[in-house]
Amino acid sequence: MLVKAKGKTPQRPSSDNIRKKYTTLALPFCALCYKRVNQSPYYCRDHHSSRNALAYKKATRRLVSAVYRYSNDKSEKRNLNDYKRGDLTLTAELLYRWLALFSVQPRMAIGWLNHVDQTEPDWTGYAKVILEFSKIHYPKAYEMIKDLEINRASYEIWIVEIARSLGGEIEGNLWRLKDADIWLETSSNMQKSLTLLNCISRYEAFMVVCSFPIETGVIKGTNVDIEKRDRLKALLEERKVNPNITMNEIAKTLGISRTAVYKLKNKIC
Repeated sequence: MLVKAKGKTPQRPSSDNIRKKYTTLALPFCALCYKRVNQSPYYCRDHHSSRNALAYKKATRRLVSAVYRYSNDKSEKRNLNDYKRGDLTLTAELLYRWLALFSVQPRMAIGWLNHVDQTEPDWTGYAKVILEFSKIHYPKAYEMIKDLEINRASYEIWIVEIARSLGGEIEGNLWRLKDADIWLETSSNMQKSLTLLNCISRYEAFMVVCSFPIETGVIKGTNVDIEKRDRLKALLEERKVNPNITMNEIAKTLGISRTAVYKLKNKIC
């Protein structure tokens, strides 16, 4: 279960004169990383598109490059191609899903947690599962939390310490104070465990994506590359007959930038 943060932002189009309310649901974590949303329904302070535009653009560009070059998810690859062609808007929800492609999803631990839920009523059993699952599936995150002993006064305090180990003091305080009435005080140990695992999973995915170089252009030696070359050849031949076809239109048709079109053109001409 993902615990949704509050902070829903009312939005009303300026041209709307009727009495309807428009709201957007907040994401539980930043669309571009693992931190809690902060002063935004979709992003943390580090990746807020208006507060820190440079960091937002850099993280978005890196994630788009990672999905294009390293993801095997066909559905999201189609979404990426639609976005590049201008047929799909790059929303926070889309970015959120794309980052999740690069780590094992927390639902894979449900069987482990169910066993603890039925056999060990003490919260330390959940904590042990989280550490063991992280050791196997989230090695980068595990390096940050492996030395945190399970000797805190409560599960809630231990969870906050995990968040602090991953994101620093400010992040720990956010977990302790922001929407604590929803996910700390009234949720079950199973719900708390899945919420924390979601954060750990996103930390792992974020670090994996950050380890990839930011590259531009098409992938060499792939079917995608060959297909684009063939389509570009056909479009260039068509352009000879109809000079009104611009390079911008060709780029949009291929779903790549105009610079990439010129690079491909130089290779095949």
